[in-house]
This record gives sequence, structure tokens and C-alpha cells, in this order.
Amino acid sequence: MNQQWASIRSRATSSLKESRRSRRGGATVVYTTHYMEEAERLCDRVAIIDRGAVIALDTPLAMIRTHGGSVVIEIDGDAARACAALERLDGVSKVTCEGSRITIAAAAPARVLSRIVGSIADTGAEIRSMNIFAENLESVFLDLTGRQLRG
Repeated sequence: MNQQWASIRSRATSSLKESRRSRRGGATVVYTTHYMEEAERLCDRVAIIDRGAVIALDTPLAMIRTHGGSVVIEIDGDAARACAALERLDGVSKVTCEGSRITIAAAAPARVLSRIVGSIADTGAEIRSMNIFAENLESVFLDLTGRQLRG
């Protein structure tokens, strides 16, 4: 991010914080951002929009509690078989398969990680890479859309 853009973002964020402090009952501020951490920190309610449609609308905390975190895995092997095995695991709320990439949504990813790895190994597939996304709005976005943030 260049300095000019950083300065504009800083001023916009400061202005939003001031609006939140000074608003009187019933006022609504519409703020758009790709920065999930910023939205989580600044917003009372968040709408997640994917391909022009609102797919979720709630408080950041409620969204995080509902959708939790996620694990994104790239595998070598039979992805369909691995996905089917992962869908049967307790603690896993959703499995999205796109080619060799598997996104696993779980309320507490760290608690089910060993079962995820074991399940994939049991299918004969090998894990090429794995990313664990903490319980935050970014992980909610991944759970709902199955894709990484696009800038």
C-alpha cells in the first residue's frame, strides 16, 4: 500500500470512528471495505456480499459464532473421496471442494485438525499445503463463499 492510499484509509477510518462516537439513535453509516479485520473492529452489523447478492447479515460476533474458522487444504489424491470423508466428521459444519482444494468450516478448527488430517490420510490422499484461518470475519467470508478475499 503506498503512502497516499495509507493516508486516505487512515483519515476514512478516523472519520468512521468519529461518526460512531457522535451518532444519535437511529443513524446508519454504510461503510464498504475488503478489510475484514477493520469491519470486525468498527461495525455493529456486517453484510457479506458475494457476486452482487447479500449472503449474510448480522453482527460480527454472531457471524463468527455461527461460522467459526476454516481450514484450507490442497491435496494430491482423490479429492471427492477426501471430501466425502471430511463431511462425516463431528465438528465440521461445511466442506467445499474445488479441484484439489478443500475448504473445511468448523466452529473450532484447532479442535478437529487431527481428525481432518487423519481422515485425509485414511483416503490415501496426501496433503500438499494447509492453512488454518482463525475465528474472525475473514474465516466467515471463506466459509460462506469458499474463496479467498479478492482485492
